[in-house]
Amino acid sequence: MRHCFYLVFGFLALGFLYNCASEPKEEELLIEDILPGYWEMLEAKRNGNNVPSLKDAYFEFDTLQTMTTNYSGAGQIVSTYKIVDNSIIYQEANSKDQKLDFTIKSPDTIVFNTVLRKIHKFELTLLRSEKEK
Repeated sequence: MRHCFYLVFGFLALGFLYNCASEPKEEELLIEDILPGYWEMLEAKRNGNNVPSLKDAYFEFDTLQTMTTNYSGAGQIVSTYKIVDNSIIYQEANSKDQKLDFTIKSPDTIVFNTVLRKIHKFELTLLRSEKEK
């Protein structure tokens, strides 16, 4: 009788471990997979305050590591970019490297954090959308 108890307990324990180990895990979102496309500004904050003047800003990334944006206020910028750790590095017209730290919220929502002129901290929430022709 004692061996039967151990046998049943063993099968239950194995079943429990199998169920725990086989649960599907959420697929990790990689920036290289979701970044290419057209992204519109959903919300922009500078030093914690809303910036309505950036409501029409956009970023467009292609698979050849070229980025187009009108975010900086200097007109449209076309630049190459590279992904380093959790940042996107690109050059503005003045040849200075700019850095956008990113957080992926979902496949269609991304948040960029950047600092301009060493005093303006921007938080940009972008939503993937279709580019208007």
